Amino acid sequence: MFNSHNFHMWLEENPHGTRTRAAQEQFSVNVWAGMVGDHLVGPYLLPKRLTGANYLIFLQQDLPQLLDDVCVSTAMRSSMRGFQLDGALAHYSIDMRFHLNATHGQQWMGHDGPVLWTARLADLTCLDNFLWGCIKSLVYETPVNSGEDLVACIVAAAGEVWDVPGQPWEDKVKKLREILNDNGANGTVVTALDEIAWLFNLRGNDIADTPLFKAYSFISTNQIRLYIRPLKLTPEVEKHLCPNLNNSECVKLEDYVYAFGDMKKVIPESGKILVSSSSSYAVVNLVPE
Repeated sequence: MFNSHNFHMWLEENPHGTRTRAAQEQFSVNVWAGMVGDHLVGPYLLPKRLTGANYLIFLQQDLPQLLDDVCVSTAMRSSMRGFQLDGALAHYSIDMRFHLNATHGQQWMGHDGPVLWTARLADLTCLDNFLWGCIKSLVYETPVNSGEDLVACIVAAAGEVWDVPGQPWEDKVKKLREILNDNGANGTVVTALDEIAWLFNLRGNDIADTPLFKAYSFISTNQIRLYIRPLKLTPEVEKHLCPNLNNSECVKLEDYVYAFGDMKKVIPESGKILVSSSSSYAVVNLVPE
């Protein structure tokens, strides 16, 4: 039985089980983060009600301090070729545009800016699909019950990905294998497109307005397989995934069309396999019980 009014559950296994409900306690936060080269900048908690005035204060006073905190040199700052903003009202107030014109000249992008850009264009949304996508998945691994919990989880998640920007795919695979080993597993099937793009440091344009491409990946203790359409592979991509032909860490490239047929052969030979709870039934069905 399930009583949705007070979230009490009556089950044979646990007749006293309860679930916390806080439907009327809505909360949210404004958080800023950025990447400069291999440096993660932030996260920084902005005012809950963001205006052009307080966002301008952030750019003038707080952002320089954040760059100092991660040791972004003056030379690196001067080499930054542009500044990108979305269409939020606070981002294109008169004072904001005056400041951006004075500091970035003709090299800032945004609403009413000198450089126009297509919303969610693949090459301009790396933070959305990689940084924030990764942080969000870490933040919501456990229930978040308040604004304070949310902020703490964001900071903790950012700490986990602090050294990730610019990290070679080989290091990411090594870390993934360590996680598999800690869980007593021999391999995993990666199906989320943003996770595959992040893992191999690749981008594509198969999905409208996102830098993603259709693919699957199977990674075990002794092999790395990426299932992708051959037409997507350029010599540069192939070299990126196998910089040294004599290196056992080369990614074995297989046709996306034959992904399930190939995995049916290799998965049973690999021992215990971990799959995400968000994987499709077809993927879960590949793993022997």
